[in-house]
Amino acid sequence: MKKQTDECKKTISVICGRIGSTFISTVIRGIENKANEKNYKIEFHSLNSLTEEETSKTIEKILIEKDSHGIVVVSSTPSKMALNKIQKSKIPHIFIERNFNQHHCIMIDNFKAGYNAGMHLIKKGRKKLGVILDPQTKDKTSATYHRLEGFKKCLKENSINYKDIIITSVNFHNIEEGRSAFDKIYKHIKKINGIFGVAGDLAAIGFLLEAKSHGITIPDDIAIIGFDDVEMASAVEP
Repeated sequence: MKKQTDECKKTISVICGRIGSTFISTVIRGIENKANEKNYKIEFHSLNSLTEEETSKTIEKILIEKDSHGIVVVSSTPSKMALNKIQKSKIPHIFIERNFNQHHCIMIDNFKAGYNAGMHLIKKGRKKLGVILDPQTKDKTSATYHRLEGFKKCLKENSINYKDIIITSVNFHNIEEGRSAFDKIYKHIKKINGIFGVAGDLAAIGFLLEAKSHGITIPDDIAIIGFDDVEMASAVEP
């Protein structure tokens, strides 16, 4: 049988953030494997930022061109107008790590995960806590927003005021940003004995490495919980 050319294959458009993100790279690898198996062509749309405006413009561009047979949006939030347009288009679509009513979405129970992370730290005797956040934490549809909300509930149940914990942040999910997150709160570091990397493993790993470079013992001085279970996490020693 004659091999099907790319021109004949159906196209799936994938909208995502920086390919360098370990989580996004893993998701894309899975999409590519399944697409190859089913003889689909993947068309990537990598965003420079994860802003609502850029995500929405990319979705609208795909809809105008009318050559996509499916759309996958990874870890990014479009406007309500773009959501309405994609729904009216009748093109099959799915959002990964976002939660929208009346749209197909893939998302774990981040609220429960955040709650469990907080409970684990507290059970280990860590009540002077901190968090590493990312820009998406403010987005109520995002994974990190729900993760933080679960963590907050745990704090409240254990009589810990969220306003009293130390907050630091990253702009991107990588180790260097995690190092910077440590530097931002270094002057308050003695106020912390446990920290939850809401922003994920790479930020937590960067924080850990920078803490060690300042003579802080992990987990004796500060216990750290990351998120995502990336391969690199198993290779990092406290």
